Amino acid sequence: MTAESLSWLAPAPLWGEGGVAVDGPGLLQPFLAEIRNDQFVTEFLGILGAQGGAVPTDLAAMAPAATGDGTGPCRLFQPISQCYYLVVTSLVCRRVGIPDHAVQPATGEETSFVVRKLAADGSEAAWIPATGPAAIPGNPPSGQWAAATTPCQLVAGEEQLPMHGAPVAAFAAAGTVGAAFGMSESGRRTVYYGYIPTSRRDRMVTALSDAAAVTTLQRVDPTGLSSPVLSSLWTRVISPWGLLQSQLPATPAPPPGPPPGGNNYYSSLYILLDLADWLQTNLPAVYQALTGGPTPSAGSAPAQLALAQALTDVNVGTWTTPGQHSPAFVALGDALRSLTTFAPLVTGAVIRGPTTSYDLVSTPPAGQLPANWSNWFQGTQTGPPSSPPAAWQNPQLPASTQPSLAFLAMAALTEAAVPVTVPQELTGMIKIDPPQSSPSYAPDTYIIRTVFEHDPCQPVLSQPSRPFQLARALDGDAPARKIRIALPDPSNLRQFQRGVAIEMPPGLRRMLDRVTPAMLQGKGLGADPGLEFGMICSFSIQIMWVLSFMVMFLFALSFNIVFWWMAFIRICFPVPVPASQPENPSP
Repeated sequence: MTAESLSWLAPAPLWGEGGVAVDGPGLLQPFLAEIRNDQFVTEFLGILGAQGGAVPTDLAAMAPAATGDGTGPCRLFQPISQCYYLVVTSLVCRRVGIPDHAVQPATGEETSFVVRKLAADGSEAAWIPATGPAAIPGNPPSGQWAAATTPCQLVAGEEQLPMHGAPVAAFAAAGTVGAAFGMSESGRRTVYYGYIPTSRRDRMVTALSDAAAVTTLQRVDPTGLSSPVLSSLWTRVISPWGLLQSQLPATPAPPPGPPPGGNNYYSSLYILLDLADWLQTNLPAVYQALTGGPTPSAGSAPAQLALAQALTDVNVGTWTTPGQHSPAFVALGDALRSLTTFAPLVTGAVIRGPTTSYDLVSTPPAGQLPANWSNWFQGTQTGPPSSPPAAWQNPQLPASTQPSLAFLAMAALTEAAVPVTVPQELTGMIKIDPPQSSPSYAPDTYIIRTVFEHDPCQPVLSQPSRPFQLARALDGDAPARKIRIALPDPSNLRQFQRGVAIEMPPGLRRMLDRVTPAMLQGKGLGADPGLEFGMICSFSIQIMWVLSFMVMFLFALSFNIVFWWMAFIRICFPVPVPASQPENPSP
């Protein structure tokens, strides 16, 4: 048998009777069917089998709507919107009457389909799934698109999705086009269908490479005001430090910071460790100057020298004795130098923390502060620059403004020409995929080709289906899935059987016991209870539903009013498990 003797056509119920002209281009295309029913396979097979008053030609009304003015590609929505899609087609022999070809799986014959992405020039790309560790769900990249230089042939490694055969019931009257093609006899025709996995959309919208992500950022932000390197300093150091000091710019004003001498050691320690890590990675000359190394030259590196000097002028509080009345202040550089051996804590290494506790809440005396302390936690600029900055240059400092830590850092980064890099945690996750289409962006467009494989011949691929796009999971145009959730009646709470057990390790219970109503007034955690028991608590599933429902609607200030009855509907019992003994610092 040769490849030329077989052909893929639109499903037989659509020939003539279903609106597909036997001499029109639609006859050569696989058909896309949309079914808005969770029992979509049952409904589809019922239509083919003419069950419940349906007839196979009803398939024609299941075509998904086209976008825009009706001439664009159709849009396929996600299962979360109760939309399911099938590709449906017929495999026929090229001879008079175009009879079905009977697929023989026992002899190695197989049917499948492939999803391909269309380029602007009409060329096709095949999806090649990743292998090895990258194939694990949630571990991008999960595959790549490879050019299909010969569209009517498979690409090596291309993903093939299964298809299944289904008989077609008799539906054509004598003398009609359908009858001429044997559709007046039940079971005379067979169609093949396959499920289109629209939920794989996020996997098939490929991520940018690190280099492409940086190039894209530089194109949309040529001044570098959104530098990821500076953003890392802000989120890891400046923002949490400013919150401890209650000095971050905010509207409304930030709440008062925790009191000096409180349990601020955990956050203060990691702010210092993150600062040291950030400096070592991006501005090693500044880090060396702070920890006893050479100082940057005023002639060749004035911006790095200015940053090093500003950091040198900062003093941080330390506590070395439990119950110490007030902290002792040491230079920031001395603190970073003493923490050198504890650098692995940044990555979560299990090692003991330092014996000295650090407290960034306590403000150093006036003589131990940099001149720009009042502006220390501001952004890179407090007003518009006096003139448009050149590409990738630090914006000019507004007149009469003391530079902030972020401004000094950005100037030093620009001077040192620190390259912008993608954080390791975000590699393979950055995609250009806005939720709404715009003139400058068009969603990816795809087509489907069905495949028949029969050794030793070449696979037979169909003509491309209608072009389509894959909608996002939370697309605004998607139909609403109607869901009715019946909540329990809490008239008699004791009637609900407690069958949901939640186990808390000692460390979590110890932290939860420190959550008090005073936190609603901007105060910190309560006193450490010192308990080291775990706890397993049993609730009813009905109560869990009620709590979840209330959390959605109630403000935080009403929590103590709503949940006062918790003690009446739970049963707890201490769990005799040993408390965890982490080597590294714990909050």
